[in-house]
Amino acid sequence: MELWEAITDHKEPISSAERGLEALGVVFAALESATIGEPVNVQDIINGKMHAYEDSVIEEMKSFK
Repeated sequence: MELWEAITDHKEPISSAERGLEALGVVFAALESATIGEPVNVQDIINGKMHAYEDSVIEEMKSFK
């Protein structure tokens, strides 16, 4: 609905790609932190500096081939 109103009524959307990226970064930072057992900076996830959790998911996916 928000997207429709932004298009048809020229309203500014409540959310943005940047806000979506930040929200997803928070989730991945939590998963990364749980994987490595240390606090993780969200910006390090967004910049690709920290990726142990993502690497583990990719490895697991390879086993399904």
